[in-house]
Amino acid sequence: MKSDKLITIEDLFRDLSEDSRELLNWDWDSRFGAVVTSFSKEDEDAVFSLLKKHFDEEYDNNGISEAEKDVQKLATSFGGVRAGQKLFIRKDDDTFIVFGAYWPWGNGSTVSLRIGIKASDNITATDIELARMVKSWFKS
Repeated sequence: MKSDKLITIEDLFRDLSEDSRELLNWDWDSRFGAVVTSFSKEDEDAVFSLLKKHFDEEYDNNGISEAEKDVQKLATSFGGVRAGQKLFIRKDDDTFIVFGAYWPWGNGSTVSLRIGIKASDNITATDIELARMVKSWFKS
């Protein structure tokens, strides 16, 4: 049986999937245990609008040092937040972190976006369990 927190997070992921259906095509990224998409820089405004609707916090390479420690740890697991990259965060409490990692490509015209979930240090859910849930919620 899922906790109330996971049911709320599942709703968030399903809403993200539904809201992005016309704009983005999602695949599975097993390296990060997240759904991934790539899109043209021309669609950036529409994607930002979607992200701002579903995420509460946004960090770039200048602001990540001001983030909470668990968000900084998450950013470090991605190799940090470099110039031009953004990390979108949704935290309802100290249990789970839902993230959106926005990474422009070197070609300047394409961007990758990964969306996933990580458990806080005080939660026993494994990354594999959480990844399996994300994959099912996006049907990727």
